[in-house]
Amino acid sequence: MWQPYNPSMFITTPTVTKSLSVQDGSLISHLVEDRHSDRMPIESAYKHSGWLRRCIDLRADAFAGIPFTIRRASNGKVLYDSTDFNPLPPNLEWLADFQELARLTEIAIVMYGKAYWKPLFESGRPTGFQWINPLMIEEEYSTADGTIIRYKRKLRNPHTGMMTDTYLGVDEVVAFYQRHPLTEIGPPESSIADGVRINADVLYSLDKFLDSYMDRGLLPATILGLPANTPPESRKQFQAWWERLFRGKNNAGRQHVVNADSVTVHTIGNGIKDLSSSAVVQEQREAIAATLGVPMSHLLSSAANRATAFQEDENLYTKGIIPNAKRRVMVYNKQIFAPLGLYFRYEFNRIEALMRADLDSARSLDKIVPNILTPNEGRARLGYERVDGGDELQQAVPHVAGAVPPEVDDEDVDPMDNKALADIQKWRFKVQNKGASVPFESDTIPPWAQKTIRRRLDAGEGDEAFDPPYFDL
Repeated sequence: MWQPYNPSMFITTPTVTKSLSVQDGSLISHLVEDRHSDRMPIESAYKHSGWLRRCIDLRADAFAGIPFTIRRASNGKVLYDSTDFNPLPPNLEWLADFQELARLTEIAIVMYGKAYWKPLFESGRPTGFQWINPLMIEEEYSTADGTIIRYKRKLRNPHTGMMTDTYLGVDEVVAFYQRHPLTEIGPPESSIADGVRINADVLYSLDKFLDSYMDRGLLPATILGLPANTPPESRKQFQAWWERLFRGKNNAGRQHVVNADSVTVHTIGNGIKDLSSSAVVQEQREAIAATLGVPMSHLLSSAANRATAFQEDENLYTKGIIPNAKRRVMVYNKQIFAPLGLYFRYEFNRIEALMRADLDSARSLDKIVPNILTPNEGRARLGYERVDGGDELQQAVPHVAGAVPPEVDDEDVDPMDNKALADIQKWRFKVQNKGASVPFESDTIPPWAQKTIRRRLDAGEGDEAFDPPYFDL
């Protein structure tokens, strides 16, 4: 439990104020920093810094792409599996925008540390969700114990163009927060992206400098010195003539001879070469990627070799996406699914990057399971459920026949492609509806994997028969 606080007991010195204005029906947020800071607002950083935007969008897309199932809470029966490529059943069509909402939520959490959904109902039945702009809503707290009592939301009146305040009850809003050690209730004072605004500002400033440098015909800022007795009108004419001939990228390198007693050119500042901009850009990019937990191999194809890229794929999920997803699931179930008798579960073991890691771990365990670890101990290390008869040590035997195609080197086996995985999920769905003995044929699932799944089904295994790795320990 988060201990409530009384806001009146705390004194804060605001360094950031938010003023809200409306243009064409959209909320524009202007963050006015204190005079000692010139960091760009996070909205501007996301809009203008392509690198920051790509990092945030990669996190959000990875989060939204995690496979999930909707189950009946009473018996665990799967009502919908996102990897089956089947449409939502009629009674779950209100979840049609769920993955897009999950993507938007991750973006808002990274940028602002908060996100809000408003569940929609008709005659007591859920019909969908409304995404709420996190800058359009704020919490109101009880003066007695500091808990959230309602939400104030700003709406634009389409007839007058004026902003009006509406209020939503605590049970009318699904609120997501990135918890902060200095915030007890409600949104944090700072978000993840606040830590990289300076880096994004540097990248944007370098881009602006390069654009301005090109517009000046690749010439640095200059001061032109003319004879002291040059009339003001002649100075203006000379300046206009100079800008016409040498300003702009189309005039770069142009030469012209003038008839003058004395013209001197004084360069101000450094050129782009002297800035060592490539090193500066690399440092800022790495700082942004590291703070947001996005591997460089996801952003630059030359950043890692194949083996390192696979490890970074796994790290993206295990160290960044999955911990956040587990916290998000608690909110999903408590406020959305549990009241409807449903249960939401992310199927992390079906993420392709983790399937590869499981396969590598299984290869290592396969060498010690027969005589050092029991099969159930090996399955436990991979996160799988126990099986009957798996608690006894076995006599060491060669590698399980048929575990991988004999013509393929074991060290080079990759996880099955998406078509094979999709067929496995179709098989799973068919078994759930018609029983384990239902016939199933596939041209994409390798024979050795089909043989393993069928052997598991014949042994009485249920849903776990379709879980990777697709060879038995």
